[in-house]
Amino acid sequence: MQPVNSKYQLGHFGHPGTGWVHGVILERNQTDLLIKKLIPRICQLQSIFQPIFFNHHSCGSWCPGNFQALQYYPYRAAEILLVWFFAIELGIVGIWAFIAHTVFAAQVAESIGRAAGNPFQQEVAFTNQAIGVLGMLSIRMKQQFRLATIISFSIFMIGAGIGHMYQLVFFNDTAINNAGPILYFDFIIPVFVILLYSIRYQKSPSENSTQNP
Repeated sequence: MQPVNSKYQLGHFGHPGTGWVHGVILERNQTDLLIKKLIPRICQLQSIFQPIFFNHHSCGSWCPGNFQALQYYPYRAAEILLVWFFAIELGIVGIWAFIAHTVFAAQVAESIGRAAGNPFQQEVAFTNQAIGVLGMLSIRMKQQFRLATIISFSIFMIGAGIGHMYQLVFFNDTAINNAGPILYFDFIIPVFVILLYSIRYQKSPSENSTQNP
C-alpha cells in the first residue's frame, strides 16, 4: 500500500501520465462528495475552452472522462478551479473594473460614496488592469508566477476591504459598493484563492519528482 496523503490510501498506480489510479479508497470525507459533484460540470466547461486555457501539463487527459483520478487527487480539481479563477475573477473582472473606473468613472465613484472627478480613480483603474493582465497570464504560467500574482491580488483586495471598513465605521459610508457584498468579498476571495493554490501545489508522492506548472 502506498500513501497518497493523510486522507487517502490507494493500492497501486496506473501508467505514469495516464492520470488513472487503481486501488481501493480506505477513507473518505466530505471533500469527496463535493469533488464528485463539481468535476463533471467543470470538465464540460474545460472541453469547450481546452485550446485556450489548458495545456498538457495542467489538465491534459484528466477531463472529461477521467473523474476517478480527479477524485483521488484533489490538487487536480484545484488546478481546474484555479485556472478558471485566474481567467474570470482576476482576468475578466480586473479588466472590466479598469473599464468601469475609466469609461463609467462618475457612476462608479457615486456607487462607492465618493465624489466624481477624483483623479486618483484612474490609478485604481490601472491597478485593476494590471491584475487583469496578470490573471490572464497566470492561466498558462508556472507556480512562482502564479504565487506572485495571488500575493499581489490578495494585498490589493484585503487593503481595499480595510479601506471600506474604515469608511463605514468612521464616515458612515453605507453606499452599496462600500458596505455591500463587496466588503465581504474583499476578504473571502483572497482566502479562497490561497486555499486553491495550497491544494493545487501539494502534490502526491508519485508526482513530487516531476515538474508541474
